[in-house]
Amino acid sequence: MSSDSDSSDDKSSNRFEKLTTSNWVSWKSRFMLDLKSQGLQCLFDDEWVDKDENKEKLARRNCKALKLLYQTVQEDLHNDILANDTSFVDAYDALASTCGQDSVIVNILPNLKVPILA
Repeated sequence: MSSDSDSSDDKSSNRFEKLTTSNWVSWKSRFMLDLKSQGLQCLFDDEWVDKDENKEKLARRNCKALKLLYQTVQEDLHNDILANDTSFVDAYDALASTCGQDSVIVNILPNLKVPILA
């Protein structure tokens, strides 16, 4: 047995390609799986976030998600996280904007052939 298998779960966030400005789609899929595996997907649920009884859990999960985010992006993107370090969702959205989430849609639209109804 190799020594790599001993700590494979401990460093799961470091075992896949880090986010760059050109791999948003593939990175996002893996990152979302990591969030779900750690019970952090609730941070995207506005109803859960707004409940008073979740405030303590929210603070802990927000910090945990920010740490995971920071570990899974290239160093040149860390400023996007640091500029939004009080909210995981804001930091995630800033990275999405920087890394071209919106440009994926923009690049597809010019190629669509939609009939114009008169």
